[in-house]
Amino acid sequence: MPFFQMDKHKAPSPDGFGAAFFQDHWHIMHPDVCHAIKSLFLDSRLLRQLNHTFIVLIPKVVNPTTAAQFRPISLCNTL
Repeated sequence: MPFFQMDKHKAPSPDGFGAAFFQDHWHIMHPDVCHAIKSLFLDSRLLRQLNHTFIVLIPKVVNPTTAAQFRPISLCNTL
């Protein structure tokens, strides 16, 4: 999904910044973001902070009592 089509009001990434922040301030941030992405391809290195993901368990039923009654989802970084 293209970055600018992401819902601005979904949950923020682990760094606390959601899609709205990047979309609204792209005119300021795009040189740094583009440099980070180009560096990934040129140096084959990814900043450790960009690879953080939260795993969250969403209950499927009211008052779950077993692991099978949860649905795992991952919350990935925006950048």
